[in-house]
Amino acid sequence: VLVAAAGEAVSAVTTYPADNHPVVPANYMLALASALVVHCGKEQAKRQLQLASSDPLTGALNRRYLLTQLASMRAEFARAERISSLVLMDVDGLKAINDSFGHKVGDAVLESLATIVRERVRGSDALFLTGGDEFVLILGDAKASSALKVANDVRQLIREQVPQELPDFAISFGICCVDDSSSADDWLERADEAMYEAKKQGGDAARMAT
Repeated sequence: VLVAAAGEAVSAVTTYPADNHPVVPANYMLALASALVVHCGKEQAKRQLQLASSDPLTGALNRRYLLTQLASMRAEFARAERISSLVLMDVDGLKAINDSFGHKVGDAVLESLATIVRERVRGSDALFLTGGDEFVLILGDAKASSALKVANDVRQLIREQVPQELPDFAISFGICCVDDSSSADDWLERADEAMYEAKKQGGDAARMAT
């Protein structure tokens, strides 16, 4: 469809004479049309990748894409010593919310959390949904101490920005540094252990992996 439309545009511009302007050379318009097709093709491929790798409810990316990104992070550390951080987050008591208010409200809680996280982080950071109520955030070029601040900022924003029609909820966070010392599964396990410690202490807390 794009090729046909571009071809029609080329034909119209190169054959229809203007009163005071020369006809645009066909080779110039062909090059322009080719560039348009390539650009639109890339944008369409990007949209398809986003749809295939993201959760339709929250827009967060999926676990398969997370593992791909973590492998890239490890390669970046090995190549340029680029340190990043992994933040695991879990909604405290989501099952109770679903049982008391229904899954529609529980879904709204997840949507609200995803929105708040995106507003706090940079466009280059990436949010993933890896379980029913478990998110993972990759913070590029960020040490664990910086990631801890982001987690605590998100905790505060939840208190301030969650719509009044939603029940109160809180998040437990586990944080670890992404470096070349272990595998992607090890990073996730370390972050999960830190998050479990936060939950053992009552939830609504952020803990760094040791």
